[in-house]
Amino acid sequence: MARDPGDGGLPPTPPLLPKGIGDILNAAFRLYKENWQGFFAIVAVVAVPLTLLEFLLIDVSFKSGTFGRAAFGGALATLASVLIYGLLAGAMGRAAIGSIVGMPVSVNESVNYGLARFGPILWVGFLFGLAVFVGFFAVIIGAVIVAVKLAVSVPVLIVEDRRGTQALSRSWDLTTGHFWHVLGTVFVAGIITRLVSAILQAPFAGSGWVGPGIGASVAQVVTAPFTAIVSILVYLDLRARKESLTSDGLRAELARSA
Repeated sequence: MARDPGDGGLPPTPPLLPKGIGDILNAAFRLYKENWQGFFAIVAVVAVPLTLLEFLLIDVSFKSGTFGRAAFGGALATLASVLIYGLLAGAMGRAAIGSIVGMPVSVNESVNYGLARFGPILWVGFLFGLAVFVGFFAVIIGAVIVAVKLAVSVPVLIVEDRRGTQALSRSWDLTTGHFWHVLGTVFVAGIITRLVSAILQAPFAGSGWVGPGIGASVAQVVTAPFTAIVSILVYLDLRARKESLTSDGLRAELARSA
């Protein structure tokens, strides 16, 4: 909550200002530049070993002579991918929101947070994917709508500690009335990350799993922080527009959800 004007004579902190798409992306680039070393370290610790393992298992599965071995290797590769998503979403999300309020990026604290929230984040991710899947079978446009409406579910979990369907419901409410703004921001950010990822992976293309695995790891280290920052900034922008959230209020919520 905002500071009490009578507490030390300090006035309440002003609400966060709503941002346009360009403002959000500019803020994301600025935060990325200021904290890139910590962000890179977090992704390297969490994602690189699991990404290399994933590519190795996929390669082994394709070269396996039996269906059973191929299926088992594919299942392990899928598990590695799930672990990457759950741990990285929590660790990078917490690091990104902390950088916005001026907290130093800590690799240990971020990774520990990702481990502590692994289950709830995975559950929110599963519900998100299920909702998009249902929307896809309705119509492709329906899947896009659902994906945009639930785009800030993980930031809701990280900041407000709302879990499962509560995180999805909260995201749906926050994005109501701002669909095109969220879609535009996510779409432009997605183009940027995919372009950078393709450029970074191109030199590592080839046969086998080592080169592509290294390329994917490098791309993930570079692009994952930007994606997490944009997601958090979109969430904060929605709260600034609808709830006049202040910096003090945000810090208080982070303290409660730690």
